[in-house]
Amino acid sequence: MSTLRYRDRERALCSDREALLAPIRDPEAFASWCDSFKVLEQTSAIEALLEKEPLLRATHAALVPEHLSYRHFWQRYFYQLRLLQQQEERRLALLSGITPDAQRLSSWDGW
Repeated sequence: MSTLRYRDRERALCSDREALLAPIRDPEAFASWCDSFKVLEQTSAIEALLEKEPLLRATHAALVPEHLSYRHFWQRYFYQLRLLQQQEERRLALLSGITPDAQRLSSWDGW
């Protein structure tokens, strides 16, 4: 999954401090997701993200440790990223069920 729309939303998340600080809408789902998320196993991915994404690096520096711990920042970031991925998967599944002409007309990727 690598649509322009998804990449734009992913980039926007890198600098969205409010999204990373806002109360989680589904605390039970978040807690369950956090149980399986191991921040130490993501060290390489985190280092690559901080190197590649200056906006994320700035957001991280602004929020950690004053507002969020290192672990909580990355739990929230990767959880929000997963939610974006799920939304995009649902959108693409819906689009795949319509005709190519209708899909072309309904696509926002070209705007």
